[in-house]
Amino acid sequence: MAMMKKRLAVFDFDLTIASCEMSIFLASSSALVDHGFGGKDRLKMLAQCFEDVRRKGVEIAVVSYNSKDVVAKALRMTNLMQYVSKGNDNNRPVVLGYEWFDENVRGGQKIPRYEKSRAIREHVMPKLGIQDAARVCFLDDSEPNIKDVRANLPGCFALLIKEDARTVPGLTRAHCDMILEWCSAE
Repeated sequence: MAMMKKRLAVFDFDLTIASCEMSIFLASSSALVDHGFGGKDRLKMLAQCFEDVRRKGVEIAVVSYNSKDVVAKALRMTNLMQYVSKGNDNNRPVVLGYEWFDENVRGGQKIPRYEKSRAIREHVMPKLGIQDAARVCFLDDSEPNIKDVRANLPGCFALLIKEDARTVPGLTRAHCDMILEWCSAE
């Protein structure tokens, strides 16, 4: 029997996992579940989705333009951090915030553009032992980020999380079903 290669699902945080643009104040408040994640039912749906993704052997990482501290705190407070994969270099959950983009320099020059494709290719994939972008699924609410990933990570499945006035912003059950379908495809 052939060994299956690892796969990776990379999630944006604000308006993808979270149902709003998260702040440190909200991440620290009793309103976190209702206002930050769209309520207990949506949070339960997210946890089930992440658990199902991990059960299929797919790694999970978070790449956000929000602060890593805000994202990590919100994920810990809601028990979603348990599903985020740990990097092979430091055994810490793979969560990147704007700090990674600000600190990343080449030849002494800060890189002026915030490209999620570069963060995934240069940081996330190596930390999780993924070599082929075709083994990556990327989810984000920003069309420019989706276009960047599609252009610079050939074969990556990039899913735009469109806002729907009929639902809470962010991932829905239908998105989770698409992710799980991708996880099952070979």
